Parts: sequence; structure tokens; C-alpha cells
Amino acid sequence: MSKRVLSPVNKELNNFHKIVNSKELPSESIFIDIDDVKTKIREFKINEKGFLSLVIKYLTRCENSNWLNVLVSENLENLRINDCLALTNYCRKRKINDELKILKSNLFFSLHYKNYHFSSKSIEYLIDNNLNEIINNLDGYYTSIDSKYISKNKNLKEISDENYLLLKNYSNSSSTNLLVNYYINKIFKKLNGDNDKKLIDSFFSRIKDSTKRYICIDGGNILHCVGGKISTESYKILDDLITKLNKNGYSPILVIHKRHLDTNFIKCSDKSRIKYINKFTSNKDNIFVTPYNKNDDYYILLISLIGGFKIITRDNYGDHINYLKNENKDYYYQIDYLLKDNLVTFELLGKLSSNYNFSFSENINKYYSSCIQKIENEIYIPTDKDHFVKINL
Repeated sequence: MSKRVLSPVNKELNNFHKIVNSKELPSESIFIDIDDVKTKIREFKINEKGFLSLVIKYLTRCENSNWLNVLVSENLENLRINDCLALTNYCRKRKINDELKILKSNLFFSLHYKNYHFSSKSIEYLIDNNLNEIINNLDGYYTSIDSKYISKNKNLKEISDENYLLLKNYSNSSSTNLLVNYYINKIFKKLNGDNDKKLIDSFFSRIKDSTKRYICIDGGNILHCVGGKISTESYKILDDLITKLNKNGYSPILVIHKRHLDTNFIKCSDKSRIKYINKFTSNKDNIFVTPYNKNDDYYILLISLIGGFKIITRDNYGDHINYLKNENKDYYYQIDYLLKDNLVTFELLGKLSSNYNFSFSENINKYYSSCIQKIENEIYIPTDKDHFVKINL
């Protein structure tokens, strides 16, 4: 088999890659001056093939803060994940002159936070470089660390059962989690109605009992749970579900579209469902009726996020997740983790006597959030196996 011949451009890139990543400290005279660097960056189409990233790594290894400050300032929108991490590390571990302000700020951490997900690889980099103060800034951030990495790091161990009692719930708007409020504001923007916030505020003014264990029910989803069709029997299933949750110590909040409660168009053969509708609407404090011409899913998500309540549903709200991630991928993947924490699936087990029985996914009883948590002088980080490890600040 003949050896692949590199083009002159790729050969130059390959050689530069070897120099930058060599064990020996690279020569500081590779480039004539900073204009020579800028020319090369343009020739290699900035970071299309990773040339800018190599330049950043080269300048950090040479500790050329002056050139680094200029080049990074001109290419902020082209920084990759690894660039943000490397620059964060560089700035934290070196004394930077006051005039090089861009290298003295938290800018690179902020760029990573906003534009890229702090995946296991990013968290591993922070741990390996002893950047615990950066991890501290991720309090309330949803991610997980790879268990394979944990097994290789002797300083990381899973927390004991007693430590789980210390973990907190970050999934409501009254917590310190700014991401929750970010998504709440985006949903209100999507609803685009002046009356929507009034409806939500009015609802929460009625449920102020902090001793109750509130949980949302996606009424429309439950009504369609058998064969995808609404019937009188599906209203009974919804009623039995509410009864089951009440017996289990929950205070169910039924979120349901107005059309599902309209008795004017019920056929004579379905009149028996009226008793269920009357029963649902009689509990005025624990029902939220969504208006016509509005998607009830957004109200369900709002009530869940504002109150920090779990949702009984078989829906994964995938279409809404795509909107909440948005085209800029701000806070990418956070909504996936939030919903994973809050969505409780159920199985219909058939009837026990005359009532339906149900089983629920295990997270119905999970009282804490699967996010990075700062507790006193320790940081708790979730793993991909639904456990936590902790590090000391």
C-alpha cells in the first residue's frame, strides 16, 4: 500500500502540530513577528483545521502573553472548547500584567459556559489541572463525569449514603440556578402573551403550602395513554392516577387543556365522563387549565421549572427541547438534564379491584438534582452511573 502524500499546506500543519505537542519546549522563533502569525492564521482559515488552537497552545507553552492577548482578542468567536479550557488554565496559573485585561478576566470560562457543554472531558481537564475554583463556579450546572475516568483517579471516590442527604434540589426558579430562570424566560417569550405570566402567578399564589409534596400531571398525555385515543376510560385512568398519588403522599397538580374539560360536546354515550370532569374542576387549587390556541406543554414545563415539581408523563417534550436549546446552542444540553431529573414515567398495571394501579420510574422519590453542587467546602459532581463523587475546595 502506497504511503499517503500530504499537500504542502497539510504538511506544514502536521509539522507545526508535532512541534507544539513535543515534550521539549518549542522554539520562540518559529514566527518572525505577530504579523507573521496573523498571516498564517488567515492562510489556514483560522480554526477550520485547528491552526488557531495550535497557535494558542504554542503561545501558552512559550508564555508569550502579549501575542496571546492580541490574537485571542481578534478571534474570540473562533475559540474551540479546548481553547477555552487552555486559556482558563493559563490565566489562573500565571501572573498577567494589568494591561492584558482579556487574559485576566473570566471570559474564557464564560465563553465555554455559554457556547459549549461542560462535558466529562471538560470536567476531567479542570480536575487534572487542579482548577477546583472553576468547578466551584459550576455550582448548579448539569453534567456527569465518566465512571472510567473515576476508576483511574485514586483521589475520586463515590460518596457515602449519608452524603446523599446533603444534596439539594436546584430544579426550581427560587434556587441559585440561573439556568432555570433562563429557560422560564424563553418559554414565556415563546407563549408571547401578556396574560400568560398573570395566569402562572395567580396559580402559584394558591399553592403556598411548603409542607406539601407537589407533583405535576400532564393531563393530555395521560388521557391519550391507551391507544392514543381519549375515552371515558382514559378519564377514569386519570382520576385513578390522581387518587394513587394522593395515597402516596403527593399533592397532584393537574395541568390540562380547556378542551378536555368542555362538557358541551360530549356524546350521549360518553356522558359518564362528566363526573370525572366535575371532580377534576372541583379541586380549584390543584388544577391549571391551559387556554385555547396555546400549547399546554409550555405551561406544564413552566409550572415544573418555577415550582421545582416533577412531571408524570410519557412525553419527552423533544420538540420543545430543540427550541429551548436554540440556534446559538446557549447553555446547550442543560434542558436535557433538567427534564431527565423532573420527568417521571409510569406504567399502567391493570386494575386492582375496580381501580387502575400504576408503577412509576425510580426518580419519583429522588429529592435532589443531578447537577454539580457546592456544599460548604466540598464540591459534589454527578457521575454517568447516577452516583456522585466529591472533591475538596
